[in-house]
Amino acid sequence: MAEYSSMLPMDIGNPARLWKGGLRTNGILMGNVNSRVPAITEGFSRLVVDSTNPLHTRNVMTWGNGLWMDMNEVDTRPGVRHGQAPLAPGKPVLIGVFQFNQGWQASNPIQPYGMPLYSTGNVIRTGLVGYGTAMTHGANPEHYMMYLEGDSTYDDPAVRTVYSDWVTAWKNEASVSRLALFFHNLSGFPVVAPTSASLPAPTGCTFAGHFKVLAQEHERVYFDIDL
Repeated sequence: MAEYSSMLPMDIGNPARLWKGGLRTNGILMGNVNSRVPAITEGFSRLVVDSTNPLHTRNVMTWGNGLWMDMNEVDTRPGVRHGQAPLAPGKPVLIGVFQFNQGWQASNPIQPYGMPLYSTGNVIRTGLVGYGTAMTHGANPEHYMMYLEGDSTYDDPAVRTVYSDWVTAWKNEASVSRLALFFHNLSGFPVVAPTSASLPAPTGCTFAGHFKVLAQEHERVYFDIDL
């Protein structure tokens, strides 16, 4: 298996520095050498981010965030995607994941966590999608955004979780549990937690998929998205 990447060097003067995503980079689509792992992606005409979402003031969409559609708009605004679950009277449907864009990242290496809202991107509807970090359930989304931006004050398990946290939490649960990916309804940030018939999903979140690959060498987990 391999990650989809153009393998462009981040630094032209040092081709050995091949940038394939760091700890704060999510939404990486996986495929094998002949691309036979199925994946479905689609574009969108507009991203709507509410003023209460931390992404709004920064005018950015972070890689790997959940995107929703509003069932009320399915015939009038079919290409619009929301960066959070639309509130009532909206009827939210989780539609996919914001895909990491290697080409954009190679030309803009300063911001490893996302791209401006005015840029174009893709939504992953089906595929194996990699995550290296997620918001701690119950954390303040503003603090998690500040962690993504590099503020070391919020590089804390109370704000963010990473590969080692997910594996430890999973090992502490019963063998029938499975590691799962959720999206926080008010911000679209990923939340990773074990789940089972007797272990409820995190409150205020929407289920997206179960784990498929534990990539220890990248400290990343790939989840099976089929939306």
